[in-house]
Amino acid sequence: MLARASDGLAALAVEGKVAEPFGSLVRDWLAPKPSAVDGEPDIPPSEGRRERIAFLSSSLGLTTTDVADVRYQLVHRTVSALIEARRFAA
Repeated sequence: MLARASDGLAALAVEGKVAEPFGSLVRDWLAPKPSAVDGEPDIPPSEGRRERIAFLSSSLGLTTTDVADVRYQLVHRTVSALIEARRFAA
């Protein structure tokens, strides 16, 4: 949401939940997934996931390690708000 402030625009983001969880921690979101075949190695996170979290964390001036214990959904929504703020010079 964009709002008019005394010195320009302000970008606001609200994330509302009632009974839903905020999703997995970044470390779990990036964790290898168990193979569906017994004896096969775990499936590593996709390159897209690794690139995505690298982009999100760097957008916050942080590293992937810095956000490892934060919920992925909150990291994503925070960066979304920053992108919108930059887009409108808020």
